[in-house]
Order: sequence, then C-alpha cells, then structure tokens
Amino acid sequence: MTTYHPDTTLLSDPQGDGADGKTLLDTARDAANDAGANARDIAFTAGQQVADTAGRATRNSTQFVQQNPSLAIVGAVGIGLLIGLSLQTRQR
Repeated sequence: MTTYHPDTTLLSDPQGDGADGKTLLDTARDAANDAGANARDIAFTAGQQVADTAGRATRNSTQFVQQNPSLAIVGAVGIGLLIGLSLQTRQR
C-alpha cells in the first residue's frame, strides 16, 4: 500500500531557492488584512456618500421651506393632524 505525502516545500519555501519565504499562514493573514482594509475603505466611502446625500437633502428642504412657507406650514399641520388622529384612535 502506498502512502500519500504532500509536497510541503511550497509552504516553507515558495520560491524554491532555500530562503525562508512566507508561510501559508502569513499569506492568509496578509490576505485577511488586505480584505479588512478594503472593507474599511468601502465603508468610509459609503459613509461619505450618505453624509453628502443627507446634506443635500437638508439644503433642498431648507430651500423649499424658504421658497414655499405657506405650503410647508399646511404640510406640517396635515402631518400633525394625521399623527394626532392615529394616536387618538389607539388610545380608545
């Protein structure tokens, strides 16, 4: 019966030159660190986009209220009435 012995030289000597190379664990650790750095970069970019969008929405809302104050007041009163009616119905 023949026993299989895997070639482990790639793990300890990936270049085949006898010098100490990266182990499989080092390579995996580096890949995980790179993936973590990429995830942080993506999350940071997404956070910036959300902040930019929120800032734009705030500026647009402020501009709308300044240009249409009566419509903004009517809208606020309407929303207040709807909330009041829904709360009154729940309390009964």
